[in-house]
Amino acid sequence: IKFAGDAMLCLFDTKMTSQKVKSTQDIFESGSPELKAALKEQLLRAMRCAEELHQISESVRKVDEVVLSLHVGIGAGKMRFVFVGGMHQRWEYLVTDQEKEGGPIFQMGLGEGNAEPGETAIHAIAYDLVSEEISKPQPVYDPKAKTEKERSTPIVYKLKKSKNSFPIPPKSLPPTLPDKDVYLVENFVPGAI
Repeated sequence: IKFAGDAMLCLFDTKMTSQKVKSTQDIFESGSPELKAALKEQLLRAMRCAEELHQISESVRKVDEVVLSLHVGIGAGKMRFVFVGGMHQRWEYLVTDQEKEGGPIFQMGLGEGNAEPGETAIHAIAYDLVSEEISKPQPVYDPKAKTEKERSTPIVYKLKKSKNSFPIPPKSLPPTLPDKDVYLVENFVPGAI
């Protein structure tokens, strides 16, 4: 989980970093079946997470007369993680797309930008991997499209409730960090926390 202003970025890692793919496009065009299956599993987890976050936000919508809402964008692909900082022993990690356009953060931005409060939208690239799990998605087209092909190709799909509430395989929680190793991560935690 990473915070960016009032947004929260949740990452679902496939743990398949040994796969030699140069870009997000490579994953979908020539990635191994194992990588695609791992990516599908994580997309289903992200969709389930979004579904549960919407349910939670419904129960706490109004706080001190302010209506809170949530809209979610989902993407998939290759990312870059960079550690920055060091001044005053403070560190931060930065998450970016591997390429200039079309990476997962770009995809999430398109999805989130096209989702209304209470909705989730998944980028068309990621949608192809999980389309059989989605019941009647609503396609969204690029209003700035210049060609007929672009105008007829969805950029994202708004998700409705899935057939089976986005099935995810059972998985154990990651191990917790032993107290003796907390010092390894404390320089990444903002002082306010």
